[in-house]
Amino acid sequence: MYVIAAVDTDEHAERVVEEALSLASAFGDTLQVVHAVPSTEFAAIQREHVSAGGDTLTREQVARSHLDSTLDPDVIPESVDLEVVGLDGEPAEAILEHAASLDTRYIVLGGRDRTPVGKAVFGSIAQSVILEAETPVVMAGDR
Repeated sequence: MYVIAAVDTDEHAERVVEEALSLASAFGDTLQVVHAVPSTEFAAIQREHVSAGGDTLTREQVARSHLDSTLDPDVIPESVDLEVVGLDGEPAEAILEHAASLDTRYIVLGGRDRTPVGKAVFGSIAQSVILEAETPVVMAGDR
């Protein structure tokens, strides 16, 4: 089975990966760190990277960079299988389709900081995933 950690540039990404790692380790599941971005946004990331003198990036490399910027790889136990996946599409839809294509135990997401009133409503990506996921969704934020 899989535990999916959906990450982006959000400040909660580290907590999302830590929580997903804890779940994957506890259940002996594969930890899959995913990053979803629409094609137009990915093209902008590509242009910026190439303009700065870099080579063309893959979606997996972008996802890996988010993982590497949030968590020290040395904290991932050897007993946990880790996969990094870059998804194409609107984040909520891409995450849901990807999770449905696997034997997914949990999807772990981060929430956005909001005003007290705004905290009653999750962000649109998190809200869509929570409402439409066929597997349990874990929200990871500040401790």
